[in-house]
Formats: sequence, structure tokens, C-alpha cells
Amino acid sequence: MNSARATLLRLVGPPLLALLGAVGYMSYRSDRAEAAVAAFCATIVPGSSTRVFLERARDANLEVHERGAQAATLVASRAVYSWNRVHFECRAERDAAGFIRRVYTARRSE
Repeated sequence: MNSARATLLRLVGPPLLALLGAVGYMSYRSDRAEAAVAAFCATIVPGSSTRVFLERARDANLEVHERGAQAATLVASRAVYSWNRVHFECRAERDAAGFIRRVYTARRSE
């Protein structure tokens, strides 16, 4: 009986430990990406130009999405792959003159 338990532990133990390690690492990467996007978003001040937003986002190695020149929202994001793909976003709403009105963070899963 003891040898059967030891054999079972030897067969099941390493994959379980690997799974727990992967879950921990994915959580760590996800938290790091979320903190990086939140820190970037905190540097954007309402009233600044969209050019400042775009330059800072590129300097922070974030993906920048501008949904057309007349779009009201700019998005800077970082994607993290875990069980699904998660995007941590900093969204900036702009006015007709091209200045940032409001900045907020968002999380989106695919």
C-alpha cells in the first residue's frame, strides 16, 4: 500500500506542482501588466493633448489604438495571455479640439 501511494505521488506530484507554478506566474504577469497600465494612466492629465498621450504610451511600450482621427476614445493597452487573453487598457476620451477630457483604466477579456 505504501509503495502504491509513493508511486501515485511520483506520477501526480510533478504535474500538479507545474500547474500551480503556471497559475502563480500568470497571476504575477497579470498583476504586473495591470500595475504598469495604471501607472501610465496616472501620468496623463486631463487637458493634455492627444499627442502627449500617444508619445507616452509608445514610450511605455503599450499598444496604441486610435479608432480613426475623429474617434472620441484613444486606447493604450497591454495584453497578457493566461487562460484567456486579457487586455489592460488606459482609455482617454478626447474633445473635438484634440485635448484629453477624461482618463480611466479598463480590463477586457477575449
